[in-house]
Amino acid sequence: KTGESVTFQCPLNYGMFPHLVEFLMATLEVLPKFTGKSPAQVQRKDNSITVSWETAQTDLFGEEERGIVLNPKLVAQMSKQLEASEHKIEELKLHNQTLQTQIKDQVNEQVYTEKMKSLAILASGVAHEINNPLSYVMSNLSRFKEYLGNIQNFTQQMKSQDAVSSDLRMKFDIDFILSETPVMLEESLQGLHRVKEIVKDLSVLAHPEQGRQEQKAETDLNGLIESSLKVFSENIRERIHVKKNLDLDESVEIYPVRMSQVFTNLLSNAIQSIGDKGTIEITTWKDPQFAFVEIADSGHGMDEDTLNKIFTPFFTTKPAGRGTGLGLSIAQSIVEMHRGHINVKSIAGKGSSFTIQLPRGELNA
Repeated sequence: KTGESVTFQCPLNYGMFPHLVEFLMATLEVLPKFTGKSPAQVQRKDNSITVSWETAQTDLFGEEERGIVLNPKLVAQMSKQLEASEHKIEELKLHNQTLQTQIKDQVNEQVYTEKMKSLAILASGVAHEINNPLSYVMSNLSRFKEYLGNIQNFTQQMKSQDAVSSDLRMKFDIDFILSETPVMLEESLQGLHRVKEIVKDLSVLAHPEQGRQEQKAETDLNGLIESSLKVFSENIRERIHVKKNLDLDESVEIYPVRMSQVFTNLLSNAIQSIGDKGTIEITTWKDPQFAFVEIADSGHGMDEDTLNKIFTPFFTTKPAGRGTGLGLSIAQSIVEMHRGHINVKSIAGKGSSFTIQLPRGELNA
């Protein structure tokens, strides 16, 4: 103590008592509000703290048998203020909870609105996708009906003649009908098959848990990936180098057929994105909570606008008739059904990377 200035120094062990040190610093900061005197000058150096006041702070301390302590009246005043602060904090917490509820309601309402918009887009996409194959099926069946009438007339006239003349065959276009009919039927069957696939994909997208009657099973993801790669062996061959870093050393409880569909969709997209030659790198690993599968390609990549739309139903960058735009939407639905996540990174002209994160153990229950 020198004149009216006061200085004291105390040992400081922040590593051992971090909360105590922080409490001391906070106390020194608020003391002027209670004493009405100048704030303290605080210096922390090495293992000590030095506190200085320009004005003597005799009312801060009291003398008891155990030594110099903080003034009991001041402590009581600070405790009362602390209780008031705690009460205010509780009020703020309640207000915060109310705000969170309001925000959640607003978010739910916004999500519902966006779902309705997506539903409208989905309905439009369904109409467009189903209309294309149905149009040529209906056209072919209409022509087939006409051709069948010609065959029937031809058959009736055959009965009244001993031999079939070439003029009669030309009159009813029999040779053309016989060559054209198998092609028409094949196109019609392909069109109907496409309609069936679209409806099936929509069903999986809307209700992935009802897509197949399948039970979860402990599955080797590395083996599932190897099986999926075999499907594309003809597409890969010498054109694409497949690099595998399969470090996941345990099975994961999944729906094997559905997860196989996810890998198939991602590998198909990766192969189609690569031009003449390229690389696909597949990596698996785990951490204490999750199993990971990453499928990266050196293909043409995606710009930011495309990246924001790839999981939208019916969005596709493929030419008309080459894809439904449901593959990634279905993949996302299946992964989320497993309580997992699918993330994508891509740079236009430099390739894309899809990472699947699946929970292990109890998280997957």
